[in-house]
Amino acid sequence: IVRLLISSFHPLFFTTRRNEIAFKKNTDTMKQIKIDFFNFKTKTDKEKQTMKHLTIFITLFFMIMAITIMNASASEAKINTTALIIHITGFENSIGVAKVALINSKKNYTAKTPFKGYDFNIINNRVIKTITLPHGEYAIKVFHDENTNNELDTRMFGIPVERYGFSNNARGAFGPPKYEDAVFNLDSPKKEITIAIQ
Repeated sequence: IVRLLISSFHPLFFTTRRNEIAFKKNTDTMKQIKIDFFNFKTKTDKEKQTMKHLTIFITLFFMIMAITIMNASASEAKINTTALIIHITGFENSIGVAKVALINSKKNYTAKTPFKGYDFNIINNRVIKTITLPHGEYAIKVFHDENTNNELDTRMFGIPVERYGFSNNARGAFGPPKYEDAVFNLDSPKKEITIAIQ
């Protein structure tokens, strides 16, 4: 009877056992899939974080390069310029302005329109101004525009009524001095000149 019972349940026992093993395998497989899924998600998040860091690094790199180039350009420009300190004396009063014409060529020296023009305020009968210019040769004309009419007032035969002067304190016998007498060179970081108007 016992053998008969065992014989009857034997296929069922092994079938159930196989199903349990298969179920366990399937469960383990699902767990592994779940683990793999989360590992994949974690890996993706890490890749995103890495890409984010890489993007920040590249952005900072190009910003530093741009700043370096700008600083180098500024330094080079600064090296090739001069801070010209202009002292103008000889004013009888501080009324009006000092009209200053900056010349940068012989041709420009006789032109009606200068390379650059300035109106400098007169303080305590003198002018002290600093302008920055590229290296090169220049000349300066200045007159005291006391009545602020933007003209050098003259009397008969074109003789100036208002005081005037030139760089190097150059003077002409019958008219303005030659360009060669008034010209000066800028080739250093700083230069001071004094013009005494008469």
